[in-house]
Amino acid sequence: MRRERRAVLRNSACRWAARAGLLWLCASCNEPKAATHGGPAQQLGSTHPDVVSRVNGSSITISEVDSLARVGQFSAQAALHRLQAERLLAQEAESRGYARLSETHKVAQQALVQALLARDVESQQPSAAALDSAYAEQRARFEQPEQRRSTHVLAGLKPDAGLEKEQAAKAFIEQAIGLLRSASDLKATLASIKSESSPSFRVIVEELPLARAEGMFVPEFSQALFSLAETGVVPTPVRTQFGYHAIVVTEIVPPSATPKLEALDVLRGELGTRLHEKQVGTLVDSLRQRTRVAYAPQVEQLLGTLELRAD
Repeated sequence: MRRERRAVLRNSACRWAARAGLLWLCASCNEPKAATHGGPAQQLGSTHPDVVSRVNGSSITISEVDSLARVGQFSAQAALHRLQAERLLAQEAESRGYARLSETHKVAQQALVQALLARDVESQQPSAAALDSAYAEQRARFEQPEQRRSTHVLAGLKPDAGLEKEQAAKAFIEQAIGLLRSASDLKATLASIKSESSPSFRVIVEELPLARAEGMFVPEFSQALFSLAETGVVPTPVRTQFGYHAIVVTEIVPPSATPKLEALDVLRGELGTRLHEKQVGTLVDSLRQRTRVAYAPQVEQLLGTLELRAD
C-alpha cells in the first residue's frame, strides 16, 4: 500500500515539476533497474561514508538522496538517478560557458540545467493523429455517467436468519415502502421508521452518496436504484446479502462530458510534456555514456536502508 501511494505521489510530483519548468527532474520518470544504470561506472576508493556517488568528481551524499526521495516520493535508486542527471546536465551547461557552477548554490545549479534544456531540447507539440488516438483511448476519462443519490431503509438479516425472520423483515420493508410513497414529509417519515425495532432484524436508515450504475453498490441494489425514470420510491422490497431494502431515489444527476476541444487541450499538454521528458532522457543518457560516474562500495546497502525506512 505504501509503495502504491508513493507511485501516485511520484507522478503528481513529476506533473508539478513540469508545470514549474523543472523538467530535468522528470527526465526518465521510470526508475532505473539498478543503481549503476547508465554509462561507464567506477567504484569510489576511500571516501566520506555519506558519499554514495560522484559524477565527474561532484559528490552526491546519502542525505541528498534521502531528501529528494522524501520530497518527490521516489525510491532511493530513482532519487539517486535524478541527482546524477542534474549533475550531468549542470556540468554540461557549465562546460559550454553558460555560467559558473557553484555546488553550494542549488538555485544556480538548477538555473544552469534550465539554460541547457532551453537551448538543447526543443518544445514539441503532439501531432493531430496522436491527439486523436489519445482521445479515442481516454474518452471515458472525460465523460461522467449518470449518478443517483438515495436513502434506504434496511431490515438487516444475519446470513443464518430463518424463514420467520426473513418474512418479518420483508413485511416490515413493504410497510415502510407504503409509508414512504404516501409521505408528505420524507424526513419525518424516515425518522419514524428508524425508531422502530424488532427482535427479528436490525433497522438501519441511511443516506447514501452519489453513485454510478456500476461499482458502488451490490448489483441487486444498483439495478433497483437505476430502475426508476425519475426520483421517488422503488415500489418493491430489494433483497441483498444484507437483508431487505426500501430505496428512495432523492436526486438524479444526468450524464455529462467535457467538451472535446477542452479535452484535447488537456491531452495536448500531457503529451507535450511526455515528448519533452523523452528528449531530456535522451540527452541525459548521451551524457552518461561519456561521463565518469562512480559509486561507493556501500551504495546498495545505503540505498536499501532508505527503501526499508520508506516501507
